[in-house]
Amino acid sequence: MNKGILPVLAACIFCHAALAEMNDEPLLLYVNADELEWRSGDTDHKLAWDIDAWYGTTRDRAILRSEGEIEHGNTEEFETVIGYSRAITPFWNANAGWHGDWQLNKPRHWATVEWEGTAPGFIDTRLQLLAASGGRYSVRIKLETEWQLSPQWELVPGLKTDWYSKDDNRNAIGSGWAGFDASLRLKYRWHPRVRPYAGIQLNRLAGDTARLARAGGGRARALSVVAGLSFWF
Repeated sequence: MNKGILPVLAACIFCHAALAEMNDEPLLLYVNADELEWRSGDTDHKLAWDIDAWYGTTRDRAILRSEGEIEHGNTEEFETVIGYSRAITPFWNANAGWHGDWQLNKPRHWATVEWEGTAPGFIDTRLQLLAASGGRYSVRIKLETEWQLSPQWELVPGLKTDWYSKDDNRNAIGSGWAGFDASLRLKYRWHPRVRPYAGIQLNRLAGDTARLARAGGGRARALSVVAGLSFWF
């Protein structure tokens, strides 16, 4: 059996056992495509997505999350999270499970623990702690909020950043702060559950990760114009 399948099976068994112990609260399914978009930069054009789903109750859920990019028909980046989520307070959830980084050169498998919810100022926050074999650790933070401009229009700024404990030369990732992705999207409420949008995204590498990217002929900074669709059901 492919060793990469084992963490997925373990996470599914864990989630099934947790959901089986729930009370009589009805089971619900929720799917949110926060980003399904086309990104156009100076030298590249990509299809990108950021989709998450959960199945369970308002307190206990099985979660599935996928995020990635496709360029010229090839998957450049692809991340998957499978796990269990439990509501700790009305605004915060604690998540645990498996995280897969499907890098082109060397896939990585992590155990993950997350603290996810709404911080003061209505900032959607996800703090993710990851651990892998060989003493590899990572910290990832994602922040996003909505500024309502009118009943139909809203401005959505976002920020993501990563930190790694060790160099990963095969995937051109250096130890320390790896950089950030900053974005600004203008969304139109075409339907309560559907919002087309356009905006910009800045990807900036830092430290050893930027050095490794330049050594491999890449760039440490990229600005893209984005257009896409957000929807949920």
